[in-house]
Amino acid sequence: MKSTRFSIILALLFSFSTTVLAYPTSEKAPSSGSAPLSIFSSQPDSVFLPTSGDYAGKLLFSLDGGSLTMVNMLTFDDNSTQPGDFVSNVNAVTLLQNGTSLVLGLNDGNIAQIELDDTTTWDDDNASDSSSDDDAVSTDDSRVTELADQMTTPGIDFMVASDDQNIIFMANSDGYYFRYNLTTTSLDEVQLLDTSESSETVIADGSTETSSSVYTPVALLFASATSGDKVLVATSNNSILIFNEDSTSYSEFDLTIDESFETPAFSDVVLSTDNDYIFCLDDNNNAIWVFSLITESFVDQQSSGTSLDPIEIDTDDNSSLTHLIAFTDSSDTDVLYVSGASGLSVIDVSSPGSSSSSTKVIDIDTGDAESDEDPITLTGTPGPLATSTGYIFAMNGDATTSVLTENPWVSITSISSSSVTEADSTFTVTFQSDTAGTYTLRSNGDILGTTGTEIISSTTLSTADTDTTTSTININSFDRSAFVEGANDIVVYVTDSSGNIGYNAVALSVDRPPEAVTINSVNFGNSRAYVNFDVSPDADIATYQLFAQPAASQSSPSCPGSLTFDTTSTNEATVTVSECPSSGTCDSGLTELTNGTVYCIAIKVVDEGGQESSLATSSTPVTPELTVGPAGFAGESSCNLNRHQSFKLTSFLLTVLFLIIPLAIRFRKQTITITITLLICTSAFAERNLIEKTPQHFTLDVKAGLWFPTDSSTKGFVGNCCNFNGEVEFGYLFNNQINLAFASGFGYADGDAVSASSGTTSADSFSLLMIPLRLSLIYRFDYKPQQLFVPYVRAGGDAIVFREKTSGSSAITNVKYGGHVGAGVSILLDRFEEIGTTLESEVGVNDVYLILEGRYSLLNNFGGSGLDLSGFYPYAGVLFEF
Repeated sequence: MKSTRFSIILALLFSFSTTVLAYPTSEKAPSSGSAPLSIFSSQPDSVFLPTSGDYAGKLLFSLDGGSLTMVNMLTFDDNSTQPGDFVSNVNAVTLLQNGTSLVLGLNDGNIAQIELDDTTTWDDDNASDSSSDDDAVSTDDSRVTELADQMTTPGIDFMVASDDQNIIFMANSDGYYFRYNLTTTSLDEVQLLDTSESSETVIADGSTETSSSVYTPVALLFASATSGDKVLVATSNNSILIFNEDSTSYSEFDLTIDESFETPAFSDVVLSTDNDYIFCLDDNNNAIWVFSLITESFVDQQSSGTSLDPIEIDTDDNSSLTHLIAFTDSSDTDVLYVSGASGLSVIDVSSPGSSSSSTKVIDIDTGDAESDEDPITLTGTPGPLATSTGYIFAMNGDATTSVLTENPWVSITSISSSSVTEADSTFTVTFQSDTAGTYTLRSNGDILGTTGTEIISSTTLSTADTDTTTSTININSFDRSAFVEGANDIVVYVTDSSGNIGYNAVALSVDRPPEAVTINSVNFGNSRAYVNFDVSPDADIATYQLFAQPAASQSSPSCPGSLTFDTTSTNEATVTVSECPSSGTCDSGLTELTNGTVYCIAIKVVDEGGQESSLATSSTPVTPELTVGPAGFAGESSCNLNRHQSFKLTSFLLTVLFLIIPLAIRFRKQTITITITLLICTSAFAERNLIEKTPQHFTLDVKAGLWFPTDSSTKGFVGNCCNFNGEVEFGYLFNNQINLAFASGFGYADGDAVSASSGTTSADSFSLLMIPLRLSLIYRFDYKPQQLFVPYVRAGGDAIVFREKTSGSSAITNVKYGGHVGAGVSILLDRFEEIGTTLESEVGVNDVYLILEGRYSLLNNFGGSGLDLSGFYPYAGVLFEF
């Protein structure tokens, strides 16, 4: 552990009845008397410490020269993992209301987002593709959302997030305010114009043009205040601009002063802890002005006089003020800390809306003259400030960090050893506290001591500033979940007599063999076994090793029995960790097994160091079998459409064709009784007396539908509904009533395959591709020009070429024959929007119909054996006549 790294103590959010915590007024220092905490190489430009969510007080984000650094607030050292560099400087940072999504505002006007609980999002997925230079940064960063091209003047200098919506608010020093909704990806932009400083200019044509100066933002705040959720913009010209959260319009509130003050210059602002006031640091007057969000006005801070007065700090006591932070102690005392050249000035802001006191600056050195208002003297000159429960952190100009707190100060001297294994599994921690009391230890605890596993319960700490070594801790004495694989934070908590609690943490590396995982289920396939198992929670898993070995007794198998899974008869499969999800269960299996042989299944987990878990076995034996789909189960075999099969298909279609054509001719000559009957029945329709502009001889029908199989065996595989089909049908019109049509298309179904012998459902799957070939004679009840509804009936012959593919088996390709009958209605679309006229004149399409049709097809070789594809087929489509 570095000698320059010192521990620090943070308080729990909850308090005890004996807790007495006042605002801290002195800097904590290690017992050695050396410099305070050293966690930065230089003073950062700004820092951000979340105060809510999963990472409240846990990670500190430092911005220095456009670079982002994460600091681990458990150990107060750079976080072990840092985000990769960005193309543009990081100017601002905020945490979304979910408490885990960090959004970064970049100098070029774009934003980046990473998930604090998912380190895979911390680096650019595209970085390796950007250049052969290993140090190059991708210009197409996967973490970045491009917003700059939507901005009039690109750039982001300030950023805050809504506390209850997925919205961020941004501003830049060029006077633009932005509202970006991460859910809808909409960006709103507003130029911040000072309408009170508008001027008129006479232009060339003699008219006047009004112009306004532009506000320059110096800070951005989000306030969930009594008056409602607001976004606040502090400007360099002494104004506060207030936006409602869901609006891009703003109200302007100017600071009006009398002649006793210099022109104010706001340099930093901070909200009160109740969000009802804004404290504005004024460089020019060495003062803090107070703005009330309740009254939406600046409020007087002095009891004397009638003019508006700020909280003034005597320049003889502290000057060159730079930063503010608001703080509330456990007794609800509100104070303001102000960084200055002489240290931290402390201001009583318990009643910021009242001017009851002549001065609100607290004199820290009470031994001096009463007129003095001495600040807290620190080791270095304070700059940016941050606060966590019970703590103030000052980032000093000499790169040190001062810490102010009323809680015990804990320094961890050593951990022995810092790395443990299952065999060498013990360690101790040596630490000091500047306050006596009691201590506890937790593995992977948080700053509040509410998470993790207690590994040493409350133990008396009788002597302050003295090394204390804990009792020996054996990781094997606790549930495995108490220590994760890899880095663990071992946290020491010290509680003083007043109930104040502080901590420090040290890293412990743990490397144990993985635990065995559970096999949840096994199932068979064709020459294979399928295995579902729990994934390991360890972070260093490399592979899962699956094993299948024939059961010792094939007639009465018992698994695992006496099997060792390490013989020449054992089949193995390796599953990499990337093939499984990060949590839950994983599906995999073993191949090249012998059908009909009973196997027992086992699994072993292997970590990155080659350490193996114990063997986990399944008590359920599994027997691989040949698996089939509906065609295979029905006894179909593949004919591959050979010459004989092709001849049969051609003969069938020609037979249907030569049966239908004479019938169609007889219809045309109107020589059969049914035609005469239909004509008589439809004599109420007016005879066609309009001639189409172009002849119509053909039809083209494009339609989609469903297949509802009727055979019980087929339904057992593909279900009752709803298997998709699509067809294209081309027809020849003998007249308006008679249409000879040929259709083809495709259909698809899939499901679980079954054992070819027993019919037991397997873990294999099948797919069934169907290509229908259909020849139909269609009679249309079409007797009237522009007839809106045209009913029709159809009949004809069918053939379906099908291909069934089952996991691990050869495909079955064959043909089924049959016939069909059906009926439907055509709805003339020409009657709507005159589309028929346009299509006929431009492309020769006479009529366009919406088709609704139902059809039953008998597809079992007219009652033959094998696969039965018979069923009902509802369709909808569009028909073109031309």
